[in-house]
Amino acid sequence: ACWKDLDKQPGFYANYAKTYTHRLAAMNVSPSELGYSGHVEVEWPEIALKFTLAHEGVHTAICGTTSTNHAEINLQAVAKNPLREQAVHTLREKFKRAVDSADGPWLGQT
Repeated sequence: ACWKDLDKQPGFYANYAKTYTHRLAAMNVSPSELGYSGHVEVEWPEIALKFTLAHEGVHTAICGTTSTNHAEINLQAVAKNPLREQAVHTLREKFKRAVDSADGPWLGQT
């Protein structure tokens, strides 16, 4: 949800996601650059989930949702192949470049 278009975020989620939406824009990366060709609203959640699970030592991802349909989509995404190593590398590089050019550190949001 944090990488979803802010205009599509319901209620308080828009405020919560604003920082992350701006960070994604600063990373200047697209699903197509990572080897995905579908619609961004479908691709970003799958990429984000698979990126989380691509980190060594991470075995579980807890995805908050109010929709059983979204939970099913998440389960289907993880059942597919993991995120390609090149996509993981690209995301890490884009993140590093964006952080290095930011005005300050990118702290986690609550």
